[in-house]
Amino acid sequence: MPNLRTLIIVLAVNSASVHAGELATSKVGTAEEVMSLIDSAGAREVIRKNYDRRLWLTAIIPGIESAKPEWLEVAVKLRSASDAAAAEDLGSALFRAIAVDPLRVIPVIDRIYESQPLATCNMTFEAEAPKEGVSKYIAKIRRGLQSAKSPEERRIAAECAKGLDATVKYAKIHGIK
Repeated sequence: MPNLRTLIIVLAVNSASVHAGELATSKVGTAEEVMSLIDSAGAREVIRKNYDRRLWLTAIIPGIESAKPEWLEVAVKLRSASDAAAAEDLGSALFRAIAVDPLRVIPVIDRIYESQPLATCNMTFEAEAPKEGVSKYIAKIRRGLQSAKSPEERRIAAECAKGLDATVKYAKIHGIK
């Protein structure tokens, strides 16, 4: 008969395995629920079980694109464990989120990629051009930057504006609409 310690370990492993197996079919939809999955199964496992599936496509990516703080934290956690296509999807979602709330999203991107606002806002659209077009995308970001109040936000806005100027030139030269 197994001792109590062995039984506890077996139950814990089976519980984690069952939980991880349920990730792809769970009805998770909020950032808090996704963070709970990440905390219990790990970011890599959440990506492995959900990449390019319902949770990824209907909750995680749109959530990150919303630029809500709780979803940006999900992006940070998932990005730390992602590679290849998942990393590209997360990066694209973050760059789409810039147009929603640049002053919130740019520092998150800079933290993830160890970058600065000037570089973050100097975009080449290698992965994809914005669906609404470069001009409208840049205009949304510029409008969002106008709400800068604190010295740090004004610094981010000023650096980003320089990057956006370079982006507009690059897009024009390369015919990116």
